[in-house]
Amino acid sequence: MRRQSSLQGRMIGMNATKLWEGVIRFCWVALIVLSAIGVTLIFTPKCRTLRELQRKKAAIEQENQRTEAAILDLQMRQHQFKTDPAFVERTAHEIGMVKSNEAMFRISKEQPHADNTRR
Repeated sequence: MRRQSSLQGRMIGMNATKLWEGVIRFCWVALIVLSAIGVTLIFTPKCRTLRELQRKKAAIEQENQRTEAAILDLQMRQHQFKTDPAFVERTAHEIGMVKSNEAMFRISKEQPHADNTRR
């Protein structure tokens, strides 16, 4: 009988050990899962912020390209104003300026209104 009780004691001790090993494994798994969730919760807003900043950067770069193209166009026009008298005269005529010895005629593309009221 004594032998049986010591055998039962060992089995109970082994079951208790396995139980505690299972509890410890569960705790480790729970810790890893909770850590992964915590990391995700911490970095998700930062990823959104990063994407938004990248979109803003791309928009600013496009605006810079448009501005650089406009600057280049203005520099070319400035060079033409300095070196091409015909360009200066043509530009002046486009904005309505004339020389003192010139007369300007403006031709309208509108059709004159026919007066149908007379009979």
